[in-house]
Amino acid sequence: AYRQRLGVDETTPLVGIFGFLKPYKRIAESLRAFRRLTRLEPRAKMILVGEPHPDFPLQSLVSTLGLSAHVRVLGFTPIEDFAGYVAACDVVLNLRYPTVGESSGSLLRALGLGRAVLVSEVGSFRELPDEVCLKVPVDQSEEDQIFEYLNLLVSRPDLAQQLGACARQ
Repeated sequence: AYRQRLGVDETTPLVGIFGFLKPYKRIAESLRAFRRLTRLEPRAKMILVGEPHPDFPLQSLVSTLGLSAHVRVLGFTPIEDFAGYVAACDVVLNLRYPTVGESSGSLLRALGLGRAVLVSEVGSFRELPDEVCLKVPVDQSEEDQIFEYLNLLVSRPDLAQQLGACARQ
């Protein structure tokens, strides 16, 4: 139902970023990597669900990167819709740097809903089992690694589903 709300069919790759949309969630890096993905898979879409940060010009960044046709900023949504949008995604990006050792409610929700998830390889996220998420180093290769993982999971939906199934278990 949530894919239908977005005008996205079941074969369209859908990537999501969830929660308070702050710069430390590696959103700029994720958008640049996603732009590369759309060159290989023009059907790919991304949603950003959560309250935008007042000092982070998210909509402007989306426009500047030429992603307006591929990326929708949905803003704050009630928890039922938030969960529905998470469930609608094929891949969820839950990247953070720096981190202060916090837990992520949106990450736990995505794992529980059986979504393929990318996390930053920092702090407590390092402790997550490799079979439930893909870990992105926070170094000069970060953007390339996000792109490579997105490309892998979009081109091999069976791997994304397998990763999500392990996460749900």
